[in-house]
Amino acid sequence: MTVTATRLAFTVLFFSIFVAVLLRPTQSHYTFNDSSYIHYPEGTNSPDTSRGRILLVTAHPDDECLFFAPTLLGLTLNATSDSSTAQSIEIKEEEIKPEIFALCLSIGDADGLGSVRRDEYERSLDVLGVKSGNRMVLDHPDLRDDIHSRWKPEVIAKVVESFVVEHGITTILTFDRDGISQHPNHKSIPYGVRHLLSNWPTDLESLKMKPRLYTLITVPLSIKYISILAPLLAKYDLYIADVLHHLEDNLIYAFSFIKSLRSRTSVPTDGSEPASTQNVGAARESRNPNPISVFVSGTREYSTALRAMKEHWSQLVWFRWLNVMFSRYMWVNEWIEVKV
Repeated sequence: MTVTATRLAFTVLFFSIFVAVLLRPTQSHYTFNDSSYIHYPEGTNSPDTSRGRILLVTAHPDDECLFFAPTLLGLTLNATSDSSTAQSIEIKEEEIKPEIFALCLSIGDADGLGSVRRDEYERSLDVLGVKSGNRMVLDHPDLRDDIHSRWKPEVIAKVVESFVVEHGITTILTFDRDGISQHPNHKSIPYGVRHLLSNWPTDLESLKMKPRLYTLITVPLSIKYISILAPLLAKYDLYIADVLHHLEDNLIYAFSFIKSLRSRTSVPTDGSEPASTQNVGAARESRNPNPISVFVSGTREYSTALRAMKEHWSQLVWFRWLNVMFSRYMWVNEWIEVKV
């Protein structure tokens, strides 16, 4: 009887911890508005990053919830992270959340359902929290939904540039060169955006307005469909990485402090940081020259992504239901900045 009660207690404890970890959303320390990791060209002033204007560029209606929902919901809902974990960041009330925009480069007319899918896209973004005036879906003759063809970078660059300039976009989010699902339309977009940014005007005023580019990391197939294990493992990785970084920072600070005592270096009186603190900051920057931004959904965000996906009824065939149930991208997004 005692053994049975003990097992029951441990089972309840395990599932309580399991649910608690899944319940709350989490973000990495490094987000798209983290100005401490932005390096602007010499001679330019960094723009005000307190309110970024972030553009998500996708290929087809339904991409926004199949692949990018954790990020969109993390940004639009200003999801607060779990205060019990060291790796998470808490969104302060006085912070201004970024403004989110969405641009879909095709109406997804491969099966003759373009007008239907356009409406589904609009309703999906309503659920995901993107304002109606901040989004656009294109029906361009050179950007047709076709699984056998790639889009020209020059065409993509031209349509994206128009949207970026009109709305003063500071950050562009899109697929990486593998396109998550290897779809050639997906894989074309980062090349088009790189083409735009590599041909950006080089005068100082224009450089101030040049947006940054982040691409969503394509993970190996072995971890792409692991369902609820994805957020658990992602949160564990963030926690362990943060603990190790804090440990390294403390060791660097301690050794620098001891070194300054041995050399009898005085504490600065001009308001500048001590050398030990400067060493920690320099080490942190060298350790993370291009940090990964991570968004992990909680159960509420996952449920919202499901509601958004249900707006795409024309696309909900059996294999997409499996994708929604098991795909890592319904729970976790990892971004890397592409320097152009």
